[in-house]
Amino acid sequence: MKKILYVISSLENSGPVKVLYNLIFHLNKQKYEVSVLALSYAKKNDLTSVFKSLGINVYVLNLSRLMFFIKGRRELSKFMCYIKPDIVHTQCFRSTLFMQYFATKVNLFTTIHCVFYQDFVFSYGYFLGSLMIRLYINALKKYDICIACSETAKRLLLEKYKLNLTYVRNGTQIPKAEHIKDELLLTKKRNALGITGYKKVFICTGRICIGKNQAQILRCLRKIDNICVIFLGNGPDFEKLRKSAPKNAIFLGNVNNVYDYLSMADGFISASFSEGMPNAVLEALMMGLPCILSNIEPHCEIKKLYPEACDLYKVNDDDDLVACFCEVIKREFSCDSYENISSKSRELFSSSVMSRKYQNIYDEFSLVNSLSVLEKI
Repeated sequence: MKKILYVISSLENSGPVKVLYNLIFHLNKQKYEVSVLALSYAKKNDLTSVFKSLGINVYVLNLSRLMFFIKGRRELSKFMCYIKPDIVHTQCFRSTLFMQYFATKVNLFTTIHCVFYQDFVFSYGYFLGSLMIRLYINALKKYDICIACSETAKRLLLEKYKLNLTYVRNGTQIPKAEHIKDELLLTKKRNALGITGYKKVFICTGRICIGKNQAQILRCLRKIDNICVIFLGNGPDFEKLRKSAPKNAIFLGNVNNVYDYLSMADGFISASFSEGMPNAVLEALMMGLPCILSNIEPHCEIKKLYPEACDLYKVNDDDDLVACFCEVIKREFSCDSYENISSKSRELFSSSVMSRKYQNIYDEFSLVNSLSVLEKI
């Protein structure tokens, strides 16, 4: 049985943490002994207990970022001696940086969850973002296998960097919830949020920040008064955008029941400047929602896989987004159309498919390593 250690900054509810959970959920536990190491406790929305419910070992070093620079390598060395993993698979910038020091002692894998040369600059500014890119690239070059979260991310990264890079497209769990068919129940749920009289209701989920570009959606909502958008999530721009939002925008912050909101919506909107393979869009498609997406390349990849469910507009072009909204709300959405989108999306984007592809990578790598050892005998 192979021992796999997954390392991540924390188990705070986020896209990469959801991907990791889905990967482990479907992993063959008869074949792999799984442990998860979080470098720190989550400050909020901690999913440690959810991971433990999978019957795996979950550890938290609980060192601050400052203390990690002081004694992180020593603590990690002790932990590695205790676990003795065959494969270490990191899931974020921070874990990838710290685990690079064990490159000569263990097989290192990492999942790259974004097109980082775009995302780091959007999230942290040019100076800090550029420094992070340089540190990240230097670390990635020491890894046996780097795994991009989409075909697009792989192509964009290989155009700029020489990495041992493959890809596994993100997948998400098939939800138990379904789109609400009962008109009275749908009206009741919407009225409870103060949503009345709107022709269509859209959902936008994710971190509220510059890179996700919710500000553009607000600008466009001021020009279209028969659409309402519900924003789920938090982030550095939450208060600023909430206070300046028009009446047809509702900011609810972080919620534990995203599918409850997706089930009452007519569609989904993402205006992002940069993505890897956005879980939020995949979750919306799983619920059968048609999606309006900025034409960044990862969104184009989803459109290529399922063109009937997605409408693209030119990124950050307000007139194009308004036109796209107006075109979409003219359409009639039936229960059958939601079910059709949901059914096909479950085939294309399920987390069981994603996990199986990761397992194939582990198996192929182990086989190649075994053959290399035999050749030397």
